[in-house]
Amino acid sequence: FTILRGEARLRTGWSRRHRNLSNQVALSQVAVLAVVLATAFGIAAHEVDGIVKRQYEERALAVASSLAALPQLAHQVTTLPPGGPVESEAMSVMAKTGAAYVVITNDRGIRYSHPDRRLIGKSIEFDDPEPVRSEPYRTGRPWIGVQEGTLGTTARGKAPIFDGRRVVGEVSVGFPVVDVYDRFRRALPWLIGFALAALGFGIAAAVLVARRLKRQTLGLELSDITALVQEREALLHGIRDGVLGYDTSGSVLFANDSARELLDMPPTFPGAPVAELLPAGR
Repeated sequence: FTILRGEARLRTGWSRRHRNLSNQVALSQVAVLAVVLATAFGIAAHEVDGIVKRQYEERALAVASSLAALPQLAHQVTTLPPGGPVESEAMSVMAKTGAAYVVITNDRGIRYSHPDRRLIGKSIEFDDPEPVRSEPYRTGRPWIGVQEGTLGTTARGKAPIFDGRRVVGEVSVGFPVVDVYDRFRRALPWLIGFALAALGFGIAAAVLVARRLKRQTLGLELSDITALVQEREALLHGIRDGVLGYDTSGSVLFANDSARELLDMPPTFPGAPVAELLPAGR
């Protein structure tokens, strides 16, 4: 025992602090909490980004649908040449809504309006090809999404123009992705603040748990507790007298080798009533 305790005293102060049980528990809790928060933050940021993009896409579709529903627009894209009143109406809507563009086409994809007047009268398929599924003048169905085009990457909403039941064109409205990301960045501070607050609360809780654990173990470290158990086992099993330990209900907790031999105790003795193990008499 003296040798073992002498070796224990040779540990450096840094090593004991590093291997302190309460510190290990606190650090492990903080590490787990940090990983969980980082994962949750990433998921939340991704969800917020998706929500913001969806809002801009829905906004673009609402503007496109409102414009496509104008009674005169179907007549204009089927009877008038590109530009003219269609272009004027598109530019007015673009100025009112702050959209990056409002592009109106006929049922062949010929542009009737565009912020770049050089592209008016040209087909969107020539310099801005998109999948068939994303072009309402072909499918007759609204579409929303993020696409790359002649005006950069935009959150888009597209609506078909109907003349009765016949599709005669489409309205495409887009908002710059830079606006989407700017709104997302404005939402980041509260996400970061929440994560930091949760991390601070978790650190405080981990410190409290570590202090309570230290009080419960009387300040002993794992190695000290292991040494005490080993010393107790060596002491109990080293003496020739039989030693039994039992609780207030009379259930056996432990027995040394001499007690097991004297009483011929079965291997399953822990928890058995002491009255069943001891023979009758004094």
